[in-house]
Amino acid sequence: MYGDTVKLQSRQAAARAAETSPGTPSPARIEKDLKVELFDNVANSAGWQSGVASIDSVTLCNENDEPFTTFAGGEHVVLKIRATAHDPLTSPLIGFFVKDRLGQSLFGEHTYTYIQPPMEVDGGTGLEASFRFTLPLLPNGEYSMTVSIAEGDPYTNTQHAWLHDAVLIRVASPTLRYGLVGIPFEEVTMVRTREPQRMGEEP
Repeated sequence: MYGDTVKLQSRQAAARAAETSPGTPSPARIEKDLKVELFDNVANSAGWQSGVASIDSVTLCNENDEPFTTFAGGEHVVLKIRATAHDPLTSPLIGFFVKDRLGQSLFGEHTYTYIQPPMEVDGGTGLEASFRFTLPLLPNGEYSMTVSIAEGDPYTNTQHAWLHDAVLIRVASPTLRYGLVGIPFEEVTMVRTREPQRMGEEP
């Protein structure tokens, strides 16, 4: 899967970026008989953390940036992964992939491809990665999403937080579907959500 654009900036800058975001995408082809349910499982997710960075939350929103847990399929959506850098990072990399019940990866993306030059952040910085794409029409079944934050690039990196099954997905449709999924991303961004507090500064 390939995204059209990806950005990386602070969470405070997210609001400013929204004011200059690209125009409205073409109308989504929504399949009303398809039901996609999402369940936040971050608190119960297995995985590991190095202590250098952590995943805070994973949210899927509609094209108006409103959080939703039930979709019809075919909508324009925004996946938002929030994380915190507890120590300085020279090249933070946030990504995800969706897998089926057999553990087979179906699609995913990361921010590195789109954020050049790599962002450098101080310890205490909050980050938000946003992936804008069209929700695929998946075959019926159970799916899950793995999310992570690393430092480096796709070939040489250190994983600082890796969460298996951070989001659980259930798909039910009267229409049978076959095969794997490959979809284009319309936009991917990553922003700082807060700056670290300096000694002596007012909170």
